[in-house]
Amino acid sequence: MLLKLGTSEREEIPYFLVTSNAAPHPSIPDARTFEASGNFGSLRFYEIDCPGFSIWYSNYHIVTKTRLCGWLDAPMLELHFTVNNMVHYKLEGLGDQSLLQGQFNFSYAPFVNNVASFEGNEIYTTFDIHFSKEYLETVTPHFPMLVEFLNNVQREKPGLLSKYHGLMSPEMAIIIRHILRCQYAGDLKKIYVQAKVMELLLLALAQLDAGRLIAPGITLRPYDLEKIREAHDYLLRNMDNPCTLIELSHKVGINDFKLKKGFKQVYGTTVYEFLIDARMERAKVLLLDTDTSIHNIAFNTGYKNLSSFITAFRRKVGYSPGQFKKIGRSQGLGLGYKF
Repeated sequence: MLLKLGTSEREEIPYFLVTSNAAPHPSIPDARTFEASGNFGSLRFYEIDCPGFSIWYSNYHIVTKTRLCGWLDAPMLELHFTVNNMVHYKLEGLGDQSLLQGQFNFSYAPFVNNVASFEGNEIYTTFDIHFSKEYLETVTPHFPMLVEFLNNVQREKPGLLSKYHGLMSPEMAIIIRHILRCQYAGDLKKIYVQAKVMELLLLALAQLDAGRLIAPGITLRPYDLEKIREAHDYLLRNMDNPCTLIELSHKVGINDFKLKKGFKQVYGTTVYEFLIDARMERAKVLLLDTDTSIHNIAFNTGYKNLSSFITAFRRKVGYSPGQFKKIGRSQGLGLGYKF
């Protein structure tokens, strides 16, 4: 890990490589693990190297409101996913950026000089893949927007691939989990991770490419983004007791029009569609990781009767809950299904 870390006053924060003996509970097999700590809290970074790319999975346990700097005298071409919490950062050449939980985009900077802002008593998690230009060029025939982006990379011009951030789909989330939880070793692991990264790359590019066809959205201020995120989080916490769009807008303090339009603009889906997807994701976790009965799972995900839940699950997943549980557990998906 070559990136330097520092406080907002540019005081460098030392980090160290954690050996396997010093990490009693390693969560990512065969990854290099780095740790740092200070008055701000603690940081842990996992790095997986493969030909053409490297993976960084980062956890920030922040105890007090702070800003952290990162700098590197080398280019960075990355696909960035915000896995947990809302990330605010300022990257030289790109200006102020905010990614809500679950959003992603590609970015390029000829050198790194950024400042990230964190709230206290929060946990932040990101998943990044740093690509070589040559690796991404292998898929340019299928994604014209990537050609323009890489031309700017060639000219050392910083920028984002897409004006609109993408939204991590359930399929993408599962791929990331599989990469991080891969139990293979040696050459077989490299082959597996390379295949999964290519799959994730193609899904991300396809979504961002489709996003170019979306009509320009409404103007969203930082306050609006925060309220839309609150609505997102409220839905996740209360999916067993859903409310109407107007009730939701009153709870978070934003008008229903801006919530409706802004939610679709930020997350790429309607409030209703998001709630259905979230219910199905919770149901999957309960089916794979617990012994909760299907009847109770239906109740915990907001369905008043079992038949409605089974119909919705089959329509969304392609299997009945019982079939999904049997197939998923036989393939070991219940082990570490969540991050």
